[in-house]
Amino acid sequence: MPSLNLYQLAMEFGRRTLWKRLDSEQLFALRLPDGRTGYCSVFGGSNPGMALYMGDESLLGLKARLNSPPEPQDWQRHRIAMEQRCIELRFERWTKLQPFSRKEILINWLPVENKGFVPEFRNLRPFKAPSALTEDQTEQITFALEAALWLEERLYQGELGLRAVGFSPESGLCPMIYQGTDGEWVKGSYPKPDFEALHYPSPHINDEVGVARLRRLKRNSASSLVCELIAMPELIRGDPPRYPAGMIIVDMTDGRIAAIPMVEDLEEQAEGLVAALLSFMQAKGRPARVVARDSRTLDLISTALGQVGCPVERARAVRGMDQICRELYQEVLRHAQDRLREQQENFEDELMGEAELVKGFSGARAGACKCELCGAGYTKGGMPNHLRGCRKRTIAGDLPYLLVRAEDMRFKQYYLYLAASARTNLKAVGRFLREIWADESGETGRFWMKTGRETGEAEMLESPLEEILQPGDELCYEYDGIRIGLKIMERFDAVDLGAVELLARNQELRYQCGRCYNRARFVSGAGELLCPACARRHGKDIKRLENVPQDAHRDGEEK
Repeated sequence: MPSLNLYQLAMEFGRRTLWKRLDSEQLFALRLPDGRTGYCSVFGGSNPGMALYMGDESLLGLKARLNSPPEPQDWQRHRIAMEQRCIELRFERWTKLQPFSRKEILINWLPVENKGFVPEFRNLRPFKAPSALTEDQTEQITFALEAALWLEERLYQGELGLRAVGFSPESGLCPMIYQGTDGEWVKGSYPKPDFEALHYPSPHINDEVGVARLRRLKRNSASSLVCELIAMPELIRGDPPRYPAGMIIVDMTDGRIAAIPMVEDLEEQAEGLVAALLSFMQAKGRPARVVARDSRTLDLISTALGQVGCPVERARAVRGMDQICRELYQEVLRHAQDRLREQQENFEDELMGEAELVKGFSGARAGACKCELCGAGYTKGGMPNHLRGCRKRTIAGDLPYLLVRAEDMRFKQYYLYLAASARTNLKAVGRFLREIWADESGETGRFWMKTGRETGEAEMLESPLEEILQPGDELCYEYDGIRIGLKIMERFDAVDLGAVELLARNQELRYQCGRCYNRARFVSGAGELLCPACARRHGKDIKRLENVPQDAHRDGEEK
């Protein structure tokens, strides 16, 4: 489990922003105290961080990352992620952290200085769900972060260039690979990774009779196949959970999809994909050639096809087939994600009895809410008591904040608990409410006091909250026809959370379809609640329920 020291190093790494000095192709190496060599790559973007690759096998994932397009599409990004075998540090929003990462941060009582920039450590393995770090991996990434900070300081001071980095006092840091795989390795004492020599395991066919039968098959000179591996986004239970993998087989003679065989674990069941390809060949005849679309696919099928005497080659671009494979990949991923979401939603519905389903917006009561600091669920009234103890464990500090409850005044099942800096103003609070509740009207809205105290509008908007509000005060905020009631619950001290930060939010409500009584997922322009099946029959003018007040206000003045 990562230590407090590791998180502190990560926060310092984030402040130094080494990724602004190096791009993802400029690697640096380090020699660990046990003699092993690690290779580090930093990356920027919306989720900056660093990846540490240990051993030649892990560099296959680094090769896939270096060869990726500058701005990969979602399906390409998914393929690259499935190839990684490394220790990865990313900076994420608190609400997007993996459960094990959030738990580790809480246990270590990390003083989170900016909750929009929180370190997350993940152990990545091909076709496996991310998992927590082992003790050995914690030591490795700690050493790598110390090396990265040393490197950034030397670069900042101008002592080192990118082509001659020098050495650290402890272990001999860090020669560079200049511009990735085609660059110059400065210090010969560190092994430059030979990407061309790296290969994935290739299954061998032990059925000699089957091999002989396939070799005797007549070759179809007009036939050729394109093969490409695909990873599904649906996790299968295991330790750790796994992503199933399949292989797209496209017959280039007519452009049809021949097969998409699937296995639950690619590392252990890869021969199943090869067997499916050979079975197809046995039924259709040996093709004139087989084209593999990436290195992993080529390695997977090359040994078996060599045994049966079928030529195989790699070609990233196959005329006429690129668009087919791309569209199929995107379609399979989309359907898998839809199935995964519906399975989760159906499972949640089974846990709730039919009597617990809320039939309409007007009759809905305020349900449970979720604490964004620890993930626990409490009632609307019990959340303030929980937050008093939870914030002391997670965000204790010395900056003044106000605990604010915001709720829709008409549909009180939509509500939030916010931490608003006592030094910010109501403009920031209103902007935060519109952003988190997905307001697209473009209106800025207006505030007024509900407790009778006379305060000018300009003074309200521009003055610090601590000058115009105190615990017990109530306000109203109106935008796009929606009125939000605000109540100042109490004052407390915390670390720097920014101007406004979400502390808790109502959990998504389960409404009932007005036509078939299944769970509603959509609402029409007239405010009618609809399940997915009824929504498809309804046609246009429907919107998916998003747990925002606008869901209930779509019926306007009709109700």
